[in-house]
Amino acid sequence: MVDEAFSKIIPVRDLLKSSWVDLKSHLWTYLGISLIPTVTMFFSGIIVGLISVGSLAAISKQVISGSPSSSVTFIILMVVLILAVLVINTVFTWSHLALIVAIAEKVGFSAAFGKARHFIVKSWWVSFISGFLILGSFPTIVFPLVMSIWFIFSNYIVVSEDTTGLNVLLKSREYTRGLWWSILGRLLLLGIVYCLFLGVIEVIRKTTSSEVLPSILSLALNLCIGPYFVIYIYNLYNDIKFRKGSFEFNPSPRRRLKYILLSLLGIICQLAIIGFLIYGMVVFRLKDVQLRANEARSNANLQSIRWALSMYYTDNASYPPALDDLQGKYGSYALDTFDYQILDNGSDYLLCIGSFQPPICSHSIELLR
Repeated sequence: MVDEAFSKIIPVRDLLKSSWVDLKSHLWTYLGISLIPTVTMFFSGIIVGLISVGSLAAISKQVISGSPSSSVTFIILMVVLILAVLVINTVFTWSHLALIVAIAEKVGFSAAFGKARHFIVKSWWVSFISGFLILGSFPTIVFPLVMSIWFIFSNYIVVSEDTTGLNVLLKSREYTRGLWWSILGRLLLLGIVYCLFLGVIEVIRKTTSSEVLPSILSLALNLCIGPYFVIYIYNLYNDIKFRKGSFEFNPSPRRRLKYILLSLLGIICQLAIIGFLIYGMVVFRLKDVQLRANEARSNANLQSIRWALSMYYTDNASYPPALDDLQGKYGSYALDTFDYQILDNGSDYLLCIGSFQPPICSHSIELLR
């Protein structure tokens, strides 16, 4: 199916040069597409931030006041955050696919987004499967990195070839077969080149008194590195595809089964994580409810004992030396959680619920916390 003797791909120098030439030739189209998710992220962040601050402030007030509507406000906040994530994810996916379309077909801004919208659902499905595959391989520690290289061409295959679902991932795996280290090396080299440019900008920043030039250079570099990276990967994918030639891709059921089982393991891990988080939230909520119930019950007992103490004082012109003296005539009380101290020769007392931190205390005149 694939020429196993194949061992060479495009040289790094040619890959860097061809990617740079393509970026220069279509700079404004690529930059325009790349700026869409950045602008969306910026304004979404402002909107979500304002909503979050307002909602958290409302939740804090409701929790302090003991209002049950705090849960409703929290749910609304979560729904808003989820919707914001969905919008941002959609824009990012659409823009990334539009950039690949523009690179592959050399079309303009509008045409790229128009064609890319047909690939959004396919890309989501592939990302969903690959995400669970990588999650399922996490116990091996190293394997997630291996899979990240295997599936690096997934979106390029979605756009350029009539393939979808698990077949996209398996085909990307075929393209990278025998080339894992070569591909990783070219990715690392691009990262090194980027860091070198950052180093040059930092040297300029330290050797000049003005911040204007380094800031402009840094902005230009960060604007260009995104589309350049996509071009770089596309050229690498295109070269491997050309050199390996066309081949009939019919993965065996056994091979597909291995990936399906690994995906199921990823789903189990994801469900376990979600279940653990939900369990933690439920336990925390139950403890909070139990704490409030205990506090309310203890406050009620405190008031009852205060009433009994006032009755004792009316009858005896002083408060009792111990709370046990209240039992019987003045009622029956569970006194284990209370600390009692007589003050001013029996004319005052200090009564505290010792099970709370800080303790809830009461004098004969007023209730203090």
